[in-house]
Amino acid sequence: ISGEDLSPSLAVGLTEPLLRILDDVAMEGMGHVDLSGLDEISQRAAEHFKLAGKFYEIIKNFWGQHLKELNLLEPMARRVKLLEALADNWIASPPSTPVIIAGSTGSLPATAKLMNVVKNLPQGHIILPGLTTDMRSEAWQKIGPDHPQYSMRLLLERLNFEFNDVPSFVEAVSLENRSRFRLPRHLRARHQIISESLVPVDATQEWLGRIATIRAGFKDNDAFELAVEGLSLLEAGNEEEEALSIAVICRQILENNDKSAILVTPDPALARRVRTRLRRWGVELDSSAGEPLEETGIGAFLSHIIRLARDFTHPLYLAGLMANPLACLGSSRKKLWPEWLGFEEKYLRGVRSQAAYDKYLSYNWSGQNYIAKLYEAFLPLQHLGDKALINEWAQALSAVAESLALSVDEDGQEMKGAARLWRGEAGEKASLLITRLIAQTYRVVQTMGQLTLSDFADLFGLLMRGEVVRPRFGTHPQLQILGPMEARMMSADIMILGGLNEGSWPATPVSDPFLSRAMREELGLSLPERRYGLSAHDFQNLAMGSNVIITRALRMDGAPTIASRWLWRLKTLFRGALGDKSESDLAPEFPYLDWARTLDEVRADEVTPASSPQPKPPISARWPLGDAIAVTQVKTFIRDPYAIYANKILKLKSLDEIDQPLSAREYGKAIHKAVELFMPPNVLLTPEKLQTQLKSLFLTQLELVGFDELDFVKEDARLDLLAAIIVEDCFKRSEQRISYVSGEFEGRMSFPQLGFDVKGTPDRIDNTPSGYEIIDYKTSHTATLKEVHAGFDPQLPLLAMLTETGAFNDAPKGHTPIPEGEVSRLIYKKMKGRKQPFETVSIAKNKEEVEKHIERTHDILAAISTFLHDPDVAYQSQIRRKWANVFGDYDLLARREEWASISDSEEGGDS
Repeated sequence: ISGEDLSPSLAVGLTEPLLRILDDVAMEGMGHVDLSGLDEISQRAAEHFKLAGKFYEIIKNFWGQHLKELNLLEPMARRVKLLEALADNWIASPPSTPVIIAGSTGSLPATAKLMNVVKNLPQGHIILPGLTTDMRSEAWQKIGPDHPQYSMRLLLERLNFEFNDVPSFVEAVSLENRSRFRLPRHLRARHQIISESLVPVDATQEWLGRIATIRAGFKDNDAFELAVEGLSLLEAGNEEEEALSIAVICRQILENNDKSAILVTPDPALARRVRTRLRRWGVELDSSAGEPLEETGIGAFLSHIIRLARDFTHPLYLAGLMANPLACLGSSRKKLWPEWLGFEEKYLRGVRSQAAYDKYLSYNWSGQNYIAKLYEAFLPLQHLGDKALINEWAQALSAVAESLALSVDEDGQEMKGAARLWRGEAGEKASLLITRLIAQTYRVVQTMGQLTLSDFADLFGLLMRGEVVRPRFGTHPQLQILGPMEARMMSADIMILGGLNEGSWPATPVSDPFLSRAMREELGLSLPERRYGLSAHDFQNLAMGSNVIITRALRMDGAPTIASRWLWRLKTLFRGALGDKSESDLAPEFPYLDWARTLDEVRADEVTPASSPQPKPPISARWPLGDAIAVTQVKTFIRDPYAIYANKILKLKSLDEIDQPLSAREYGKAIHKAVELFMPPNVLLTPEKLQTQLKSLFLTQLELVGFDELDFVKEDARLDLLAAIIVEDCFKRSEQRISYVSGEFEGRMSFPQLGFDVKGTPDRIDNTPSGYEIIDYKTSHTATLKEVHAGFDPQLPLLAMLTETGAFNDAPKGHTPIPEGEVSRLIYKKMKGRKQPFETVSIAKNKEEVEKHIERTHDILAAISTFLHDPDVAYQSQIRRKWANVFGDYDLLARREEWASISDSEEGGDS
């Protein structure tokens, strides 16, 4: 209608709300629908609702004609016609045998018609579920769609009954059997109080008077004291505590083989948490809600296949697929997995780049090119090209999955992929879904024509979410997890009503993309809040168990929650009747929450305060033999000796993320490398040509580390400014007869008295008339003058020491040697590339200051010598808190958070 094309997945996704509208129309027995009233409402509605009337008219006309041509009925329409036919048949030929309708609320007009017929039969009986007969008449008349008795009210009106005229089931049975059906006093009291708590909002103003009336109806005025017998409330601190408390209740039930418990919740997340917590005791429990096919192992496997087919170079998709146990590539999982981890670390971790991709395409594992095998397995999907029919995509997906799942067991016996994939409840569901797509038994996909792989991926994911996997076997004999609907006819020794928070129970109604609430009301369709009423009816009946525990979490995802409207009202009513005592009266018989909290709790007197790690390896293992200490590692020795221990002695390296996003580290590496290749520049060229040359180096190096064209566009102005200021600086220093003599090569100097060598690579050393100037380029953080003076960042003073002792005199081929000589300045240059392209920080402005730094550096090196030669000196973690390393890769290994939080620990200090 709007002229906009819908993707296949969106079109299929909109069929469910459309079918709900058609079902509502059929359910209400509406033939011709008057759409004239929608015109005025549409003018005030959102834009997408304005076409609703026209759209509905098209659906009504064309869909009805289409069904006539096929000689078919809609499922709900067929159900309604069957009920009407049965009613007409019983009117014409009343059955002589007893007819009983039990448990129906008569929400369908056709069902209500049948119930009206049964009511008038000689032996017809109707047993209504959860009807409240003790509600005040004025309150009964006010109840709306969100009330649990709303369906009962509509039914009684259709049956021409007043609610207080309906005889009690207990009174209807014979006198000698009456005692079997009579509710205990505490349940009769609870039923009346819960019914009162759910009255319409307008009627709650009379609660104080109603409390007295309810009390007067019981002999000892003890209605509220009776009602809390077998009814308790458990409010946990968060969702994890709630799940563990419920698991503890279930675990207690298992102590008695004759007892049973049912957790009733509409919240699948809570059900999953409880199932997980019960596994700590070896209890496997299934949930009637099941889980979407997409979230099962095979569902995730198929999803990763499609994702990788869409982008075969994506490291995360590749890692996700290979992490699935179903991926074997014709090998055994036991053999493939460790080899894959090595490949992942080498090629997929870190920033994605074309160079890494080119390398891993030819990578061999144990003499086999598994990447080539992986690519070969994906050929059925690749051969389909840009577009194909849905059955062709489904067939190719099945072929790829079976090829990837092909495995070999430890005895060398081959196991076909199909035998591994299409088994178990989830495998069978996935097989059935793909089979239906191949056979095109889904009518909705028969007219779609050719789809792109992206369209098929979205559609297939939507269909998998609609398939629910439920276990056929393995249900527990004493425990169950059910939804409110499944629990309607169930009973147990303990009924646990879990997740009583707004948004969970009751759940927020699903919005209708076609008709607004006002439109539905105008058309006479059911309103969204009717779901509240049906859900409240379930709660009211389930809360009538002999032993009911209601649970909720006070916080979820770190945010406060709102108690379910029914629970809030019930608590308010009890508080009005029992006062402050109501909280203790509603407490469970056993302290389940305390038990849950103490399961993993350790008493304070059992805790030994953690101390900082104190590794003291022998002298022979304190530093790798023959390995010099880099000038950048000296800073780490000073600030975080434990990082040296973990990296150099334990040989531990922190892993980059898979497909790690680009950061300042990669940008800095690229700019540094470009400046290194540019220095010393050919000053015979014009400044314009030098700027073009330097910018070209910037772009080349940025591309090599993973930056793309979009990043170049964002950085273009910055790079232009940066190139111009560097070239300008080169010409200025050339005019001052300052020559560039460093080309970024490593110098090394031995310290026999200390027992180790020091090595370093300067960014740039200029030969000036007053002596050497050592310059270090930075693209982000630079050390402050205070840090260098305090000895916490001695990189430049160490380079000065190496320069003055001739460490850079033995230059490799292609580099200019730097003879031994005095250093006159130490400079940091931060390359910003913005309004102020360079920020120059002079660490030492003359030879005297340089010498003071070098003297202090000798003391630092002597301190490092103690780490290497004194077995009693420990490699501590972040020993100086004020100068802590903010990028500590080994803080977690050193348990830094544990020992650093101890208030009375003063280890290290700032000295």
